[in-house]
This record gives sequence, C-alpha cells and structure tokens, in this order.
Amino acid sequence: MDPRLASQSFLGPESDTILAAIEVGIVGLCGGGSHLVHQLPHLGITKFVIVDPDIIETRNRNRLLGGTPADVEAASAKTAIAERVIRSINPNARITARRSCWQEVIESLRRCDVIFGCVDSYRERRELE
Repeated sequence: MDPRLASQSFLGPESDTILAAIEVGIVGLCGGGSHLVHQLPHLGITKFVIVDPDIIETRNRNRLLGGTPADVEAASAKTAIAERVIRSINPNARITARRSCWQEVIESLRRCDVIFGCVDSYRERRELE
C-alpha cells in the first residue's frame, strides 16, 4: 500500500488492506458517480469498474466533478474524465472503463464487491438492483 494513501486508522488497523482488496463498480459518472470517483480513491479503493455511455456536455458540466471546459469542447467521454480523476489520486489504480450501457457489461460488474448505481431513472435503478 502506498504510504501516501494510508489514512484509514479510524476504520481499524486492517482497513487499508481491506479497502485496497475490494473492487468497486460505479454505474453512472455524472452527479453522484463523479463524486464517488473522486472520494473512493482517497479512501484507499484501488480497483474500479466505471460505466457510462455518455460524453460531457455543457448542460451537465455543473454536476460532473472533474469535468472542464476543454472536456466539453473535446466531447470527452465521462469514463475518460473519471479515469483521469482516479489516476490523479492514485496513478496505480486498476480501472476497467466501459463506455457503454451497464446492461452490455454485466460480466465486468459481476466481479465487483460493491456496485454504486448512480443512474438517472428509477427504472434503471430498479433494473440494476
């Protein structure tokens, strides 16, 4: 474990090891998902499956943590922005980025220990559950 990331003593002496061992899926990388992308590497999570089919647009930039005007101009994929944010915190993170609907990458998500569903509709949330 990178000593710069070892900061979880309040969760117990084994928390760094436990958090580094789990794989987290984040489905939907705008509002809530982009905040998770920023916070989870700080907690010591090192393995991610990130899923979103969309690009950043002016209309959603205010909700996408890490998105820049240059990303809007370049029509950057939300997965690319999320990967950049994660690597800025932990360059050694293992990231599986899928620019597609989550239904198309179920096998990647099945290996996750935890999945955060940050999708836009109640129907999608129900399906993901």
